[in-house]
Amino acid sequence: MSSSDYDRILSWLMEQYPGRMFLGVKELAEIYGCSEKTIYCRTHRKASKRFPVQPARVPGKKFKLTDIARALSASES
Repeated sequence: MSSSDYDRILSWLMEQYPGRMFLGVKELAEIYGCSEKTIYCRTHRKASKRFPVQPARVPGKKFKLTDIARALSASES
């Protein structure tokens, strides 16, 4: 993972979702191209195949933009 990939992805996410620090399951499903149910099932603590981004500890399933950018930049490498 290079820092430039991470910065590029993070700036793209901030352009797409201005003023937001967290994203919900619906937005994350659009980014990853999978269903919302897949994210719900793979973020469970007993999931056999875990989702690369785990939810932040806030009410509801919310995901930090920085965690999403880190996971996406690692998957590109």
